Amino acid sequence: MGNYYHGCCGWTITNNAVIEKICTNTWPAFAKMLEQTGMDLSEFASVNAYGDMEEGDAGAEEYSDLCKEFEEKTGGLTIELYYHDPDNGDGDDDVQGAFWVIEGVSTLTPEGEKLKALAGGDLEFSRWVEFG
Repeated sequence: MGNYYHGCCGWTITNNAVIEKICTNTWPAFAKMLEQTGMDLSEFASVNAYGDMEEGDAGAEEYSDLCKEFEEKTGGLTIELYYHDPDNGDGDDDVQGAFWVIEGVSTLTPEGEKLKALAGGDLEFSRWVEFG
């Protein structure tokens, strides 16, 4: 199988302050873990995005707790941290670096509307290209 580019799209949050605002109980521990490991969010995402994190990996517990709190506070919506390498995409991509993909929103359901209100409008439907 060869390498190829493929288009991706989904509801995203790129403003980490939104996640911090929603996940008030778990964000501090997640941020502390980043500080202790010496990684910024983009580095953490590039290493652990797309389900590559395993139990026992640095930050696995804090990340899992953050995702669970988000799901609880948004009525069942889930998040996953992604990383988009700006060198392996298109200059017109809507996302660069670390970003959060929201699952469970295809049209703005009542839960999606609630999240949009919690996010202060910082919920976007984004498009990007990946290489892989």
